Amino acid sequence: MNRVETMQNYKKILSSFVLAAALAAAPAFAQDIETQGVKGTSPIVSGDDEFSGYYKDEVNDPLETLNRGIFKFNEVVDFVLLKPIAKTYVFVVPEFGRDRVSNVLSNLGEPVNMINGFAQGNPERGFTSLWRFILNSTFGVFGLFDFAGANTDLQHVQEDFGQTMGVWGVDSGAYLVLPLIGPSSTRDAPGLAVDALTNPFNYVDNDRFVYGRLAANVIDARARNLDLIDEIYRNSVDPYATIRSAYLQRRAALVNNQQVPAESVGVK
Repeated sequence: MNRVETMQNYKKILSSFVLAAALAAAPAFAQDIETQGVKGTSPIVSGDDEFSGYYKDEVNDPLETLNRGIFKFNEVVDFVLLKPIAKTYVFVVPEFGRDRVSNVLSNLGEPVNMINGFAQGNPERGFTSLWRFILNSTFGVFGLFDFAGANTDLQHVQEDFGQTMGVWGVDSGAYLVLPLIGPSSTRDAPGLAVDALTNPFNYVDNDRFVYGRLAANVIDARARNLDLIDEIYRNSVDPYATIRSAYLQRRAALVNNQQVPAESVGVK
């Protein structure tokens, strides 16, 4: 491999990290606000300044001031770019078509689930993801249909390197909002990079496939959560705190292998 090819691969992996991480941001965890509930939320008060430090005893957010600034920047990007694209996608593509896209994207994520399942010392989860990928890629017509989930006990389970570190005792660390990516933590952020590096589909020698898949992941996730995220902003006095609470609860549930509703990961 020459130097040019090496640099192209590094560029592809960096782009993969950014876009794959975006999938794990607000759209990925927002479903659980409705299905799992949000504990320990703030009483109704007004003004951002009144929230400063309010959650210090409940969550580890020492960078709250910085995080809120990045959160506001991400809101602008979402309002100007992601939300309009997602709304157009929902308007143009019928629900059946969107479900097929979600299933294909979910199926392409099974190799990372498999790797982390084994890395967590959980061969059952590793083989579940392996067999789901095999069955859905064949009988499910390249993942268009969740054949494994509908006809066997092999249900989708999300695994990532942040969870793997959590399983082996690494604390979540400080809450962290990443530019363009969203909610994370000092443990989960490096995990996103590891997942991007270990995803075999990021090494496919076809840039259109690689970038198209990653962009589709982001659009699909945002589209599936249009109503729910709008509801957060309508009903939450402090969306930052609500989203933070939901993210941390979801991550804790995943590390402890608690059941996370299929809707939150795009399996239909």
